[in-house]
Amino acid sequence: MQRLINILKAGFDFLFSYVYDMWRYWHHSQAFARFRSRITARAYLLITVHSLEKGLALQDRKPGFGKAKCSELLVDARRFQQKFGPDPICQYVAEVIGSVLDFHASTGDMDPALVARLQAFKETLCPIAKAYDASGGLRIIRKQEIAASLPPDAYQFFALRSSVRQFAEGKIPEEIIREAVRIAQRAPSACNRQSCRLHYSTDPDVIAKTVLFQDGAGGFGERAAAVFIVTSELGAFNHAGERNQGYVDGGIFSMTFALGLHALGYGTCFLNWCATAREDQEFRRAFKIPPSELIVALLVGGCLRDEFAVARSPRLPVDEVMCRL
Repeated sequence: MQRLINILKAGFDFLFSYVYDMWRYWHHSQAFARFRSRITARAYLLITVHSLEKGLALQDRKPGFGKAKCSELLVDARRFQQKFGPDPICQYVAEVIGSVLDFHASTGDMDPALVARLQAFKETLCPIAKAYDASGGLRIIRKQEIAASLPPDAYQFFALRSSVRQFAEGKIPEEIIREAVRIAQRAPSACNRQSCRLHYSTDPDVIAKTVLFQDGAGGFGERAAAVFIVTSELGAFNHAGERNQGYVDGGIFSMTFALGLHALGYGTCFLNWCATAREDQEFRRAFKIPPSELIVALLVGGCLRDEFAVARSPRLPVDEVMCRL
């Protein structure tokens, strides 16, 4: 009888959790309403404008490429302005369309009407704060610049990043966390949608409270200097095929953030977030995580001791991981 009860309970948890995930994606994504909120509309504009940037970055560009998309984008950007007001995304749209039209001009394929529409759109833009980078189009990277920035031993840099469970006393300064986030923002995301957010705290009470929700952090998590919760905004995604993309983008962002702290001289430890729908709801209520954000990963971080022990965690042979197509 107890075995039957356990099976039924597990089945209900599966069903409830899947329905919960489906309802949240249905309710918060762009799938049925691209302009339902500033977040969903901004992500939709990012998808479209980034497709133009990708076209500009191709080695072989077709003359006149992207004209129809530029025209549609101007209509959508105007709609965005009317509904949500000024936003740096509009400046970014203007910059990218301007780059596309400059390419058209260089090939002798100008569209005067489209140029006039862009100019009229630019006149509606408001100045943006210096903190925002709305520059769009292309930038040139030189191979020698990459070579000059490489670590002497690339493998050793990554091999020395381990899950740290023995932290030294001390705090992680706010500017260090900010710099690690700036590094994490260089992680790729689907169509440059930048769906990820970092919720964090350096308050010992909040850190201890977070650890209570995570079974694998006992004995060390409460001694960390900071806790980090990485989320992904569901409003950035727009159809059923993208239902899991938040986990992909959030995972890449999380790892880049951890490597950023590693590069800045601080340690981190990922905490598994394997939660049922009920556990997810409880966690959100406890830490005020918006319902539109997908919880992807938890990390704790802190200062490094002069010497500390970490789990060896041997890796599989490379040949077992490499699969030639």
